[in-house]
Amino acid sequence: MSEKVKYLLLGGGIGSVSTAAALRKFDGSSRILILEKSAQLPYNRPRLSKTWLKGYDPKEHLIHPPAFYKEKGVEIQTEATVERLVPGEHRAVLLDGTDIVYEKCLYGLGAVSYLPPIKGADIPGVLTIRTAEDIFRLKKRLACAKTALIIGGGVIGLELALTLAAVKIDVTVVEGASYLLSRFLDRQMAGALRTRLELERIRVLTGAPVSEIRREHTAWQAVLKDGLNLKGDMVILCAGVRPNTGLAKDAGLITDRGVIADNTFRTSDPDVYTCGDSMQRNQRAESSWAEILSQAPFVAENMAGGIRCYPDIPVPKILNSGRIWLYSIGDIGKKDGSRYERLIPERMDVCRNRFRVNPEITGSLEPLVSVYVSGGIVVGAAMINDWRLMNRLRLAVREGWPVEKLAEKGVALCSTDC
Repeated sequence: MSEKVKYLLLGGGIGSVSTAAALRKFDGSSRILILEKSAQLPYNRPRLSKTWLKGYDPKEHLIHPPAFYKEKGVEIQTEATVERLVPGEHRAVLLDGTDIVYEKCLYGLGAVSYLPPIKGADIPGVLTIRTAEDIFRLKKRLACAKTALIIGGGVIGLELALTLAAVKIDVTVVEGASYLLSRFLDRQMAGALRTRLELERIRVLTGAPVSEIRREHTAWQAVLKDGLNLKGDMVILCAGVRPNTGLAKDAGLITDRGVIADNTFRTSDPDVYTCGDSMQRNQRAESSWAEILSQAPFVAENMAGGIRCYPDIPVPKILNSGRIWLYSIGDIGKKDGSRYERLIPERMDVCRNRFRVNPEITGSLEPLVSVYVSGGIVVGAAMINDWRLMNRLRLAVREGWPVEKLAEKGVALCSTDC
């Protein structure tokens, strides 16, 4: 069986869904088809690590309701597995034998959970968090679990730790790096974050690489390289993701860690585009939810015949749970050879309860904001439990404001001793 479509979007993630919606601004009538492997309509994956696990229902976390696709004139086919992509023939072949001929294709197959080179990481029963099916497996384990070992102290691991702690699971987070979120926080801010996690009764071990995972009946162990043996009722790997490149490699597209794309999101084939977690662009193979949303209009315009380059702007990293909120953007003192000042805003007590995380939720946790300056220019910022200055600091980092301009906008900075 064969069919034709102008725009074929592989994968039902936020990249494909947002690109499909944006395409309608440039092409009001051509056929748009999204192919999704799972039985679910596209849903919000970032919420998986912070959903109320005991009552999780994927229908409550859909990116858009079914009526949205009908309104936009976008077809979406679930349980549709693409077996082969043949760019030279503008063709995709499904597992059921359906042959789809396209004019433009978006490779939006996302990423899969990364299994680190730890002995036992592939033992059946080791959990990961990437799909709704992963959450269903986790829910089953919660029925008889009291303790959990989370390997990986990134954003997903920490959000999941907070979610599990909220349902009375004793959680230990094991992180191999010397401090938490070392790519997005300096040591001092990471220490403040750790303190807040520990106040939530979450045990945090840093500088603690895992050498082996073991299972004995229903009991689990994580053995650290220093010999320490941790025990828990379940082990959850939160070690990041890897772009899903298999189909692209087989199709002859150029890949590395992800599917290689230029600044217009075009791959090595001129009629195949990619974005989001599948993509590697400018040596970077990682995209946040917010970044993918910002990519979609560019992808759509270019698929519809435009040539518009995506600007390289600092993208925030956000941790968002009911009790801890974190925002980091730009260079937070990480470039070798550069000199930085770590400053804080003056008068942090002004309107303290107006734009911070609800104090009834966070209790006595004080907000913390750090601004990073190099050569008199604001280059980065990090905030914990306080979003009052988020918009101004985001603009300051993205536009390279001098500290004087930030002061003119109502944010005067001083040393950490003031």
